[in-house]
Amino acid sequence: MYMRVIRGPGGSDELEAESEKIAAAEGTNEEAVDGQQEADASTGEAGPSKLILPPIEWDEPLLRPRPQIFFGREDRLQEIVDIIAPSDDEPSSSSGFAAARLAVLGAPGIGKSSLALTALHHPRTVARYGERRYFVLCESASNASKLLRVIAEHFEMEVDDDVEDSMVQERVLQRLRCKDQPAMLILDNLENPWEDPNERDSVEKILIALAGLTNLGLIVTLRGAERPMGPFWTRPFLQPVAPLDNDAARKTFIALSDIAEDEPVLPKLIERCAGHPLALSLLANIAQYDSMTAILARWEQESTSMLERGPLHRLTNFDISIECSIAGPRMKLAGQCAIDLMTLVCMVPDGFSEETLTEIAKSVPDLGKGVSVLRQTALAYDHNIRIDPPEALPAAALAASPTAKFLESHKAVPEARTSRRLCVYGPIRAYFSTGGRKPQDTHVKVLEDHYIALAAKAANIGTAEDGEMLAKVLRLEVGNMHCIIERILEKDPTRRDAIQAAADLGSFLRHTFHGSLRNSSLQLAIKASQAIGEDALKAEWMVRAAEHARDRGDVESAVAGFEAARALLNDVRGQAHCLKQWAIALAETKDNVRAIEKLEEARALYRDAGDLAGQGECLVHLANCAIAQDECARAKLLAEEAMRIFRKNGHATWQARCHKVAGIVAQRNGELKQAATKFSSALTLFKKAGCAPEVADALAKLAEIANARGDLADAFSTTGDVLTMVRGFGRMGMGMGMSMGWGHAGMAAPAAVSAVNRQREAQALLELGKLALALGNLDTARGRFEEAAAIFNEAKDDHVAKQGLASCAVGLGDLSFKQNDAEDALARYQSALVMFRRSYATRQEADTLAKIGQAQQALHTNFDAGLVAHITALAMFRKTRSESGIAGQLRWVGDYTRAGGAPKEALAIYHVAGSLCRRATDWRLSADVHACIGDVCVTFNNRDGARERYERSLVLYRKGSDTRAVQLCQEKIDELSLY
Repeated sequence: MYMRVIRGPGGSDELEAESEKIAAAEGTNEEAVDGQQEADASTGEAGPSKLILPPIEWDEPLLRPRPQIFFGREDRLQEIVDIIAPSDDEPSSSSGFAAARLAVLGAPGIGKSSLALTALHHPRTVARYGERRYFVLCESASNASKLLRVIAEHFEMEVDDDVEDSMVQERVLQRLRCKDQPAMLILDNLENPWEDPNERDSVEKILIALAGLTNLGLIVTLRGAERPMGPFWTRPFLQPVAPLDNDAARKTFIALSDIAEDEPVLPKLIERCAGHPLALSLLANIAQYDSMTAILARWEQESTSMLERGPLHRLTNFDISIECSIAGPRMKLAGQCAIDLMTLVCMVPDGFSEETLTEIAKSVPDLGKGVSVLRQTALAYDHNIRIDPPEALPAAALAASPTAKFLESHKAVPEARTSRRLCVYGPIRAYFSTGGRKPQDTHVKVLEDHYIALAAKAANIGTAEDGEMLAKVLRLEVGNMHCIIERILEKDPTRRDAIQAAADLGSFLRHTFHGSLRNSSLQLAIKASQAIGEDALKAEWMVRAAEHARDRGDVESAVAGFEAARALLNDVRGQAHCLKQWAIALAETKDNVRAIEKLEEARALYRDAGDLAGQGECLVHLANCAIAQDECARAKLLAEEAMRIFRKNGHATWQARCHKVAGIVAQRNGELKQAATKFSSALTLFKKAGCAPEVADALAKLAEIANARGDLADAFSTTGDVLTMVRGFGRMGMGMGMSMGWGHAGMAAPAAVSAVNRQREAQALLELGKLALALGNLDTARGRFEEAAAIFNEAKDDHVAKQGLASCAVGLGDLSFKQNDAEDALARYQSALVMFRRSYATRQEADTLAKIGQAQQALHTNFDAGLVAHITALAMFRKTRSESGIAGQLRWVGDYTRAGGAPKEALAIYHVAGSLCRRATDWRLSADVHACIGDVCVTFNNRDGARERYERSLVLYRKGSDTRAVQLCQEKIDELSLY
């Protein structure tokens, strides 16, 4: 290698003489030198040495190898490569290509260097720059002078200590001109020389000089989110490097540790690392020689202090890496305010909103300066969450209700807003939370008061005018509220304000149907209520614990809990609430008689207490029990009485529930238009109150109405909207503590919340499967049934999930039957029958028996068994007062009678079945009965009557998009036309 020596004053004469000799040989004249000096004088910049330096022959320095383990970040890598090495159809450097000027920014240990080095090894980068690719480590450079020498040493230049910086800079610039060939330089960890305020200007002048080389692309990597001044950075700016996504994090961990891909503890450890590459690599290194279970246990005890390997260095010790940023000049310059703010924001999992920062500013001096420096150093970052304005009402609701359509067209629509949250990546938060730095008590008190006030605000959402928008904002704070409430109760179990905040948060979650209190918060509140020792408070939380058990599907434990709480309660309103919740649990087990008894008792107590709202809630629950007992008239009266109460107090949610009851009653009575109007009104009010899952429930009811009208396409589309809505639930910050992702609101939810919404999702998938089957989309139907079954199977011990699994089996049986595989259909029906019997689902059991009868008759192996199944189903349908079920079995009896040579008797049976079909609004069965009556008319040679019936049937089949049935019916009509 040719070594260029840069000597101090002792060797300058010889160097100058040698330079003049070589310059003369190359034809350099003094006019050119003078012109250069004049140009330097005109710019006012300190020009290079008067020496005209000769060209140098050199070997290129070795380039650091490409990182071998690099997963994810494909988009960011491609973005950098597209800038530094445009594709072939872009202009080349010789025809005007602008050399890149990029700053790769991000948090400590986030992978900035690996990303830049990987881009430097990209095939397109290699093709453009060849060997002229340089990666210079600036870690040892503490100022501008040392930065120049680090760059010079990278190119094997020996630099004496007494050489002026200007000479070193000129030699570096000459070396990087590379005979005007394209070159790419990366200055890694530039924050070391640049971060000191006294050195910034000098370092930035060096960057300006480097950026002045038109052939040279320049990339700098720095900790933080602030770019140096000086160079005209390529636009758009690169966004700071984010953590790895879950898939890339998983691949990285496995590649470094060689553990099995199905290791059960792996997801938990990846979650702890939160996509942070340095934390991942250090934890994966430990996994090479320690068990995953032991590592997880160590993390819970030691947190980030266990993340080390080898020497104490920022690349091998996570805590040192973070301390390098904390001890840096920018943090020191900001003073105590930055540390105070960091200790506070690390107390919560989902970061601080701007409103929260405003509250904290009351106790933390110079908060704005602290926020700024945390962003500059990337110890914290901004996560911007778009909060959309309330969505328009679904098309199904607008079509069903002219009133809803009018209100929708005239309402004021607020603009979308962005919640800017100051967040901290999970491992950095873990380091601060378990380290020696503690927040000041006065600051913590302000934070606690803020979240307790938020919980109180959340509890009153049902009566808020802007409930939907308020719910969207408050759901971002749920994780933080959980965290702060738990912190208070762990420290002081007698804090009544925290116990009340837990109750308020639970009310918000229950009202919006996102679930209930996280189990850890619930247990702390129960323990606190017991510590205070008041029976009333203890019983109140026993009731909440029973509600929690009921939400998990453990109805038996819930009933026992309500009964135990009732024995401790002395106040009337508390007793009434306990009885009401007890009744809801009984109703879920189909014990409507006892549920009604408890509700009537609760209603009387509410009346004694003068609580109108409590009376109204009991009326709505009584109406639901009446519907379960097929007492629709009574249900309607109860709902109307409840509506009068809730209109007075303006509670939108309970008004909506009254409309929903009225809609179900109208639907049961065959009044489809009125039912659709009621469901649309319920949906509108649920939406106003922020009850998103109940909006989905009301929309599902509108899909049922569309199905009953025979509009299968509309029903399928509306149910698809339901599925989309349901899949959006549960994605809110629930405070998973240090294990939580990378600080974003909207990570994981507790199991209880997920179970409720997962069952909603499964139910929507099941309905989509049924509709797809009716529309003849067999592959879609199978896929939806199988998806639904997989979700129901997650909670197969729950009685609702058991019925869901049975319904999926019936759906797959229907699919097999439609494909003429009666044997497979029969097996699936029999499997479903067992599950329905175990969950006491009488009506579904009767439906399945009827299908078993059809399958057995189709097999022609056991006609008598099929006959018994049909007759048993008919008896069960009569017991459950299912008009649709009775009509279906009467239609089968008619078929059996006609096959036995008694068409007149069969005709009478078909007429009875037809009248029941109209009342039950079962379009498919009604179409089948019309066709059967037409067949009998043909037997009696009544062609006009037959044609009329076939044409009615044809209209219904077309509406339901049943192409096969339409074809068969049309063939019968065409055949009649021949006579």
